[in-house]
Amino acid sequence: MRCNAPDAPVRGSQATNVVMHLGAWLVIVTAALEFFLRPGFLPSPGWMQAALAVGLPPVALVWLRMLRTLNRRDLRAPRAVDGADAPYRLAVVAFCAAFALGTVVCLQSTLPGIVTRFAGTPATAELTVAALHRNTSRRYCNEGLTVAGLPFYANDICGLPRAQWEKIRPGDRLLVEGVANRFGFVPRRVVLILPK
Repeated sequence: MRCNAPDAPVRGSQATNVVMHLGAWLVIVTAALEFFLRPGFLPSPGWMQAALAVGLPPVALVWLRMLRTLNRRDLRAPRAVDGADAPYRLAVVAFCAAFALGTVVCLQSTLPGIVTRFAGTPATAELTVAALHRNTSRRYCNEGLTVAGLPFYANDICGLPRAQWEKIRPGDRLLVEGVANRFGFVPRRVVLILPK
């Protein structure tokens, strides 16, 4: 009678699960901070490029780790039989996409936004209005507007006085007071609408 030893734990799969859990918490915390803190931070173009340079290596490492796991045959029965591991593979790919977006948003907007709010110095900026928010379209940003030239997750100014907000039109240039540093600008008050 021949006895087979039980399979040893798969280290690759364990490491992947750890990375997925850490990445999931990163995405959750980033999303929560963005919900409570934004809108209100406008990253500088220089910092956006620097954040991409800093964020791309860990994103690439996670993608390589996940792809290596998906290609390993230690995803054997019952997952790998007859394509039964397809939901798992789809979940890993979806996680990688969410992790990439979460990392970029965290580095470009969330963390520098917190630093700027507490360590920024008084400043003014000229901003161009791309669109106005109607109260029914973005309930989290009433009396708000979208600033041109910035990514969708960091381009809103909200809570303007309604009388002032009603006078603003897409394409207007605004003089805005706030606090700023090398990372970006946190608007506090629209001073005036500049002539076109």
